[in-house]
Amino acid sequence: MEDSIRREAYLKGMQLKNSGLDAETIYARLEKQGYPAQLAKQVAKDVMLQRREDAINDLKPGGPMSKKYLFSKLFQVVIDWIQKLKD
Repeated sequence: MEDSIRREAYLKGMQLKNSGLDAETIYARLEKQGYPAQLAKQVAKDVMLQRREDAINDLKPGGPMSKKYLFSKLFQVVIDWIQKLKD
Protein backbone atom coordinates (compact mmCIF):
# COMPACT_ATOMS: atom_id res chain seq x y z
CA MET A 1 0.00 0.00 0.00
CA GLU A 2 1.25 3.42 -0.89
CA ASP A 3 2.61 5.41 2.04
CA SER A 4 0.91 8.66 1.00
CA ILE A 5 -2.52 7.00 1.00
CA ARG A 6 -1.81 5.45 4.39
CA ARG A 7 -0.64 8.81 5.76
CA GLU A 8 -3.76 10.57 4.44
CA ALA A 9 -6.02 7.93 6.00
CA TYR A 10 -4.34 8.33 9.38
CA LEU A 11 -4.59 12.12 9.18
CA LYS A 12 -8.32 11.85 8.46
CA GLY A 13 -8.69 9.35 11.29
CA MET A 14 -6.89 11.59 13.77
CA GLN A 15 -9.15 14.49 12.76
CA LEU A 16 -12.09 12.30 13.82
CA LYS A 17 -10.44 11.16 17.07
CA ASN A 18 -12.09 13.71 19.35
CA SER A 19 -15.38 13.76 17.47
CA GLY A 20 -16.97 11.16 19.73
CA LEU A 21 -17.65 8.84 16.81
CA ASP A 22 -17.34 5.11 17.35
CA ALA A 23 -14.95 2.87 15.42
CA GLU A 24 -17.61 1.66 12.97
CA THR A 25 -18.54 5.20 12.00
CA ILE A 26 -14.91 6.23 11.53
CA TYR A 27 -14.38 3.09 9.43
CA ALA A 28 -17.46 3.89 7.32
CA ARG A 29 -16.38 7.48 6.73
CA LEU A 30 -12.89 6.46 5.65
CA GLU A 31 -14.19 3.73 3.39
CA LYS A 32 -16.72 6.14 1.87
CA GLN A 33 -13.86 8.52 1.08
CA GLY A 34 -12.25 5.79 -1.01
CA TYR A 35 -9.68 4.28 1.34
CA PRO A 36 -9.26 0.48 1.14
CA ALA A 37 -11.43 -1.42 3.62
CA GLN A 38 -8.50 -3.05 5.40
CA LEU A 39 -6.72 0.29 5.86
CA ALA A 40 -9.91 2.00 7.05
CA LYS A 41 -10.43 -0.79 9.58
CA GLN A 42 -6.87 -0.50 10.91
CA VAL A 43 -7.05 3.29 11.14
CA ALA A 44 -10.37 3.13 13.03
CA LYS A 45 -8.87 0.61 15.45
CA ASP A 46 -5.76 2.73 16.00
CA VAL A 47 -7.85 5.87 16.53
CA MET A 48 -9.85 4.10 19.25
CA LEU A 49 -6.63 2.90 20.92
CA GLN A 50 -5.18 6.42 20.79
CA ARG A 51 -8.39 7.88 22.23
CA ARG A 52 -8.22 5.38 25.11
CA GLU A 53 -4.54 6.12 25.74
CA ASP A 54 -5.23 9.87 25.77
CA ALA A 55 -8.04 9.39 28.29
CA ILE A 56 -5.74 7.38 30.57
CA ASN A 57 -2.97 9.97 30.29
CA ASP A 58 -5.43 12.76 31.12
CA LEU A 59 -6.09 11.12 34.48
CA LYS A 60 -2.45 10.63 35.44
CA PRO A 61 -0.91 13.03 37.97
CA GLY A 62 -0.04 16.26 36.19
CA GLY A 63 -2.37 15.45 33.31
CA PRO A 64 -5.11 17.87 32.26
CA MET A 65 -7.74 16.08 34.35
CA SER A 66 -5.65 15.53 37.48
CA LYS A 67 -6.96 16.89 40.78
CA LYS A 68 -4.09 19.35 41.10
CA TYR A 69 -4.83 20.81 37.66
CA LEU A 70 -8.58 21.01 38.28
CA PHE A 71 -8.11 22.69 41.66
CA SER A 72 -5.70 25.23 40.19
CA LYS A 73 -8.24 26.06 37.47
CA LEU A 74 -11.04 26.34 40.03
CA PHE A 75 -8.87 28.60 42.19
CA GLN A 76 -8.17 30.82 39.18
CA VAL A 77 -11.90 31.10 38.43
CA VAL A 78 -12.60 32.10 42.04
CA ILE A 79 -9.82 34.71 41.98
CA ASP A 80 -11.16 36.14 38.70
CA TRP A 81 -14.68 36.25 40.15
CA ILE A 82 -13.47 38.10 43.26
CA GLN A 83 -11.59 40.59 41.07
CA LYS A 84 -14.77 41.29 39.09
CA LEU A 85 -16.69 41.88 42.32
CA LYS A 86 -14.08 44.40 43.50
CA ASP A 87 -14.29 46.38 40.23
